[in-house]
Amino acid sequence: MPRVSMTDRFLATVKPTPGARTDYFDSVTTGMALRVGERGHKGWSFHFTSPRDGRRARVALGTYPALSLAMARGRALEARGYVDEGKDPRDVFAAETSGAMT
Repeated sequence: MPRVSMTDRFLATVKPTPGARTDYFDSVTTGMALRVGERGHKGWSFHFTSPRDGRRARVALGTYPALSLAMARGRALEARGYVDEGKDPRDVFAAETSGAMT
């Protein structure tokens, strides 16, 4: 899992790896990653240690380009804050989206 210095240019030009999905971890924001699927789908995620059970976990932050690099970093820092408070970001973000209008 490569660690890269993410820029808008990198995000626009990164290509999928044939037969596999790849996580590119941000060198600026610890735990934030861009997952590139086999068909080119790009999604942001945040990797953390769950306060519930101490296991590694991942929460989806959004998709690129709908969620920009700056916005994804903001969401990752928000998720890191929840982990530091002892809350699971998956629960917090799920509660936010369940109350949203569809």
